[in-house]
Amino acid sequence: MANVGWDRDRDRAAARAAGTPPHVLTSIAMRRPDLRADIAANPGATPELIRWMNGVSGPGKPQPQPQSTRTQTRPGYGPRPTHPGLAAAPYAPGQGAYPPRAGLAAAPYAPGPSPYAPRRKGKAGYWFAGCGCLVVVAFMGLFAFAGLGAILGLSDAATTPSPSVEAAPVDTGAADLADHIALYEQERTRIDELSTALEANPVKPLVALFDWMEDQDVKMEDPNLTAYAAELVADQMSTFRADLEQSITDAETRRANASGSVSEGLIDAAGNGFIDVQYDAATTCKTREGYTVTGCVKGGSPLVVHLLPDTERSEWHAKLTTVHELAHVYQRADDVRYPDDDGGYQALLAQGLFQGSEEVMADCYALTYLNEWTLSDGVTEAGYGYICGDSERQAIRDWAAGMNAPVG
Repeated sequence: MANVGWDRDRDRAAARAAGTPPHVLTSIAMRRPDLRADIAANPGATPELIRWMNGVSGPGKPQPQPQSTRTQTRPGYGPRPTHPGLAAAPYAPGQGAYPPRAGLAAAPYAPGPSPYAPRRKGKAGYWFAGCGCLVVVAFMGLFAFAGLGAILGLSDAATTPSPSVEAAPVDTGAADLADHIALYEQERTRIDELSTALEANPVKPLVALFDWMEDQDVKMEDPNLTAYAAELVADQMSTFRADLEQSITDAETRRANASGSVSEGLIDAAGNGFIDVQYDAATTCKTREGYTVTGCVKGGSPLVVHLLPDTERSEWHAKLTTVHELAHVYQRADDVRYPDDDGGYQALLAQGLFQGSEEVMADCYALTYLNEWTLSDGVTEAGYGYICGDSERQAIRDWAAGMNAPVG
């Protein structure tokens, strides 16, 4: 159930991701000449950006593809959920990901300074796969069931635009600097208004990288700002605003719980519509012989929870699976809060809490949320077989409070 494909070369992943917005591609192009060929092949690269890359690429630098060979498209912003089936790679023993680490006993939890400064055994039953999926195997002799990060794409990775380290294109003098600044301020004001819809939302960092706007504010205050640079930032801000508007519209539609299911109700309430659910785990999450995948969260689309339909699970397991996967969504949001993708929850794992495992932590979050003290309904078993105690549950509550995540 942990996320998969969390590529550490975030710039490269974003440069190749079809959903990366133009302003992120521009930032990467200025900082990473070695990725300009990848950026030129990205459908989100604007003609202006490609012209600029062609102009600054010299001997020894990768040459972007000619502009005449591409077609510009306007990508969606961030990891807005889409509904085509996506492949996943859940954990199976020996494949890595995040299985519980042996030898890490649960250390007593003592709340310290908040990490959020500003910012089983061989037994048949349900098993959470350590790669992002919850898998289930039939309980012998009883029954079988039929069947977690611009801007993000996270497109297999979270990408935070940073200041340029290479000179911008020479200003042609054709643009009116004052007009570009006025447009920027207009878009910035509108974004501030829209962002109120995400206040106190635990997945706000996954919907849009709002810190990016602060970088743009600094650029626009530069006394040496050129008309070309102002135009580029203003256009990027317009794209940011349009994509944020679309994300909010999608969330308003999504929070209605169209299916009326228990799982969708939990997910809609958790993210106020900004987390999507798709009942396609059977085809999207990687299968494993002898098991049936019941849920997963993919690293490239952390705002989408993939599940089996509730009709293929008992209500108890539907709740446990859903809340476990929501814990992975919050872990990914926590990662984005930090420049090194090392969320505050990592400090808890480093202390030995939750056996040092994201998966066991997700189990504990579900147990705490549902006020349960067992991973079995008497017929089947779920999770990793570890029941967290009061100290770890308090750690979950403190972590969730810092994330604005619900805890039951």
